[in-house]
Amino acid sequence: MNNKEAEFAILKVAYLMTALDGHIDESEQKMFDNLAVRCREIDVDQAKIVLAHVESATKRMLKEYERSTASRAEERVLAVFEKEVDGVCDWAEFVRDSARVRKAFVMWMAMVTADGEYSKVEKKALESLRRRVNGYPLIGEDFLKSVEQETSVLQDLNRQIADASSLSKSKKLHELQDKAFARIATLVNG
Repeated sequence: MNNKEAEFAILKVAYLMTALDGHIDESEQKMFDNLAVRCREIDVDQAKIVLAHVESATKRMLKEYERSTASRAEERVLAVFEKEVDGVCDWAEFVRDSARVRKAFVMWMAMVTADGEYSKVEKKALESLRRRVNGYPLIGEDFLKSVEQETSVLQDLNRQIADASSLSKSKKLHELQDKAFARIATLVNG
């Protein structure tokens, strides 16, 4: 699996995750765009291809919330998610690069927390992904907790930067953001 194929897989799963909680909001759209920018092998037009590949699946996931009670919908949404994830890539090949897998989990965690919520169904989906790749042990609970903490810090810093009242405050917040990205890079690189 080359880097481009891996980035397509990561982004497909990331976008599938936007529909897990029953709606796709603007913050999740923006996060997807930010994640796509972080993929070095994929340009904007190719990111649109990713959306086209998973569009029908995300629509099916969203419709489950219209058709069913909340608890039943979550089961059905997770079933659609699992089926779609199965076809995203050859997971045995994907997990051969542990840094790639850690990067994927950082990006997926950023996606599910983009709207300021980390719902039960999103946790189940992320746990499902962890179990999938841990058939080839790589992602532990400690790693996920660290990633959750760091993405939370980044989300908070992003809000503070948007509300910064001065250039000097914005600069300090950007420096803190750079440090958080450095900590995430350390998590990704092991």
